[in-house]
Amino acid sequence: MTTTGPFSGELSTITRFFKLELADYPGRMAWTLRLLLIGLLLVLISMTLGVPYLVLSIGAVAFNVVQPNVVLTRLVGMTFVISTFVVVATILLVLKFAYGYPMVRIVVSSLIFLACMYLMRVHKLGIVFFAVAVAVLIGQTTPDTLDYPEIAVRSSMWMGMSFLYPVIVIWIVYGWFFPAEPLRQLQEEVGRQISDIAARLERGATPEGGTTALTQGNLDAAAGRLQKLHGFAAMRSARYRSAQAYWKVCIDAVSYMHGVVCSASGVSELGSGDHARRLLASLRDQVEALNRSFIDLTPYRSDWKPTAEEADQYEQLGLGGVCRALQELARLDPAQLTMPPARKGGMFVPDAFTNPAYLRFALKTLLASLICYVFYHSVDWDGIHTSMITCGLVANPTQGATSRKLILRFGGALMGGALALLCSVTVLPRIDDIVSLLLMAAPVFFVGAWIAAGSERSSYIGIQMVATFCIAVMADQGPNVDLTEIRDRAMGIWIGTAVSAVVYTMLWPESEAGTLRQKLVDLVRQLGRLVAQPIQGAADEQLHYLQQREACHMAIVACEETRNRVFLEDTRPHGERRALLENGDQVLEQSRAMLQSWDALRDGLAAQREGDATQRNSTAWQERVQARLQRYAEGMAGEPAEATHVLFGRDDAIEVPRLAAKAERLMDDIRDLPEWGGPQTGAPLIYMPGK
Repeated sequence: MTTTGPFSGELSTITRFFKLELADYPGRMAWTLRLLLIGLLLVLISMTLGVPYLVLSIGAVAFNVVQPNVVLTRLVGMTFVISTFVVVATILLVLKFAYGYPMVRIVVSSLIFLACMYLMRVHKLGIVFFAVAVAVLIGQTTPDTLDYPEIAVRSSMWMGMSFLYPVIVIWIVYGWFFPAEPLRQLQEEVGRQISDIAARLERGATPEGGTTALTQGNLDAAAGRLQKLHGFAAMRSARYRSAQAYWKVCIDAVSYMHGVVCSASGVSELGSGDHARRLLASLRDQVEALNRSFIDLTPYRSDWKPTAEEADQYEQLGLGGVCRALQELARLDPAQLTMPPARKGGMFVPDAFTNPAYLRFALKTLLASLICYVFYHSVDWDGIHTSMITCGLVANPTQGATSRKLILRFGGALMGGALALLCSVTVLPRIDDIVSLLLMAAPVFFVGAWIAAGSERSSYIGIQMVATFCIAVMADQGPNVDLTEIRDRAMGIWIGTAVSAVVYTMLWPESEAGTLRQKLVDLVRQLGRLVAQPIQGAADEQLHYLQQREACHMAIVACEETRNRVFLEDTRPHGERRALLENGDQVLEQSRAMLQSWDALRDGLAAQREGDATQRNSTAWQERVQARLQRYAEGMAGEPAEATHVLFGRDDAIEVPRLAAKAERLMDDIRDLPEWGGPQTGAPLIYMPGK
């Protein structure tokens, strides 16, 4: 039965969103199991040795420090170690000089918090200052519940220990027992994508050919994983780093080939004959040879060169660009490639001392925290002190990012509180040993770890779920069956969420709407430069095209992430925000279409013989297309935006008759770019386009 009605579209969108967020991907299960193991080890150590603040060890440290690979885990762990020493020193200084003077203590702590939140926005080590700011909020609740300064000092020292020893446990687990080397992960990911390419070449590029259809979102995620792992592998492996420029080109080529093969309709249409199958098998052998070069970390070398007749047949199959990419890789000398020098910036952002938005952000975060602090003291309800901590944890520079963090924290607290209540009523009264406690916690930790190992859109909900569960069930160095703890901690999080939502929305809200439009402008300009890239040239120039293409691909992903945050904002009139989101969605859709259309057209132009007059004329046509995209970008960047539809006349037809259809397809994609000043469609807005 088909579901219809006014909410059927929204329900299908929500269902698709959760399926994408909870779906498995390469490496997710390994990451989840490491989180589960480390979480259970921390419970065992804390309960056995009587180390307090278990929720900090698990929720604040373990689920944030544990990352997909050992390089990122060590970097984040080192940041936590540095932050811990700064945090403990700061809290001890405040307690030493202001413990007996509550008003002085509150003022000093507020000033420290204000400075840290400001530095979080403007300093390169902002995460360290953010950790200090949150710790100041936690430390502010300590003197309110303890009567003697010696106990407060001891509590602060134990807080530092609860931050430090989990990092040591994580480094031991990652370094000795379950190392997650980024180079190995990169080789496995390259192998998976090349295996998919080989399977599609063998059985066809469509579902009818026996392979699974991949969406553009799947290809985006696959390309993004390669780019991230490349950076981590270069940091970890000296051998890989010595030729990282060459391997970067190879990774871009793999992403390009993966996208082309998945969209090559000619493979299924013309790949059924014996001769076509032999051509595809020959190409598949070369792709697999590239995979072996990745495994051995040796340059890809091959003397494979199709004949003129075979090259024409590869063009008909839509795989001419793949063949040329492999041949150019085979001729490329790694010693001739160098990575561009890294940009060196200062420790502070350029407008750190001139932009008032940074100080306003710190002030409204402090105000929200103080409102919660005064409230729970006024009603004499110390159990909801988590409200004040929540105001610091959910603070993000823009309203969209803050709104998403608020939603995830609220949802995680709701899930964690419900699970804690269920366990407290049904399981905890029957637990009498540490093994039973670990068995009870394991399913909750696994679910939270699985969510935390997902995308940034939803990972925080898993961290918050586990943290709320630990606060309610494992407080005070042992299992807790007091249901008021669950009520108070969860209620504190919800109150802090409500206060933050009101303060951050009403007071100096920051929007990313302008940033989104600027990113879309840069994307269109980048596509114009890509189209104008010379087609005939040396091998390194042609491979540079693949790098530029991958840069366009990543720019589309960045625009989509910003778009999803702007969706959660409410700083502009509804009609204006709707127009921006609808036009942004259409620009992203047409940009993806332009990339595919230009790939097909460029392959056809590259197949033209050197010195052909049509080859020379194509350069002028490319420049005209770039000029139109540039004009469109300039209009879109205006205040107000004045972009108009891109028009092509009869003189814009490409002078290659057999490529006229491909050129017309590209021009159609450009013509379909949205009219920014036109009427709106009124279509329902969705959180994630799900391209």
